Amino acid sequence: MKNCIFLLTLAIAPDKRDQIEALLASDAPWGWEEKDRDDGAIVFGVYSEQRHALEDIAREAGQLCPYLEAAIEEVKKRDWQFAWREFFTPVEVGSRFVILPPWLAHLSHTSRREIIIEPRTAFGNGHHESTRLCLLALNNLLESGRIRKGDWFLDLGCGTGVLGIAAAKSGLNGTGLDIDPVAIANSRENRELNDAESLELLAGSLEKVKGEKYDLVMANILSQPLIDMAPQLTAAMKKDGCLVLGGILDSQGDAVADAYRACGLGDPSLLADGEWIALVWEAGRDRTR
Repeated sequence: MKNCIFLLTLAIAPDKRDQIEALLASDAPWGWEEKDRDDGAIVFGVYSEQRHALEDIAREAGQLCPYLEAAIEEVKKRDWQFAWREFFTPVEVGSRFVILPPWLAHLSHTSRREIIIEPRTAFGNGHHESTRLCLLALNNLLESGRIRKGDWFLDLGCGTGVLGIAAAKSGLNGTGLDIDPVAIANSRENRELNDAESLELLAGSLEKVKGEKYDLVMANILSQPLIDMAPQLTAAMKKDGCLVLGGILDSQGDAVADAYRACGLGDPSLLADGEWIALVWEAGRDRTR
């Protein structure tokens, strides 16, 4: 049994894609595969060592999509580890970044900053809209000069470390936090792959950095935790700092934005990709300092 892992396969109609992605973002934050089938169906694959966790996901998916095809099978761990390679392709974001797995690191992307990510089971391989949107927000802040080399950042819910690594490789200094020790272990591995020495990684949440102030705060988690932590996240920003929030469905955007307006922030700008959005706040800053 210890040499095996379970695979949940869900086949759905294309119009149910956003609903299933939202479910998986909540219940399978370590990531999933996603492919188009020849008959037009979309097939999701989720791996886990816990069969009951996959059974729960299948049951919830069935409530959302009564006609979906669902199956759970036992596969060898070796097969699971190498299955990532079939679907993990380079992801280009904005004008600055490209996310690559180690086995594609030999590809030339001289015009972009390469972020090497070993996927494993942590969330944040660049294929999900919320990750891409947050990375695009970082790209835009760097392009505009709003965030610059030497600034300090916080990445809450760092997952694989992709956002923090992108920031560190852009000349910023900062801290990545995650409550999942597996995610922190994956982030540390990826930090070494990228020589991102200016990224500190800590297991835990905001209590680990209580009292610290940052030029840029990034949090790519889920809407309800973002709402609940609005006072703490705004308190972590410098007076002239920026805030990037991801993991938000379009239908949840107003509630999240209202929570931060209640903490004294104005109206955010919005980036969108399908049903997913990122909210971005930029305070005024004298860039000549």
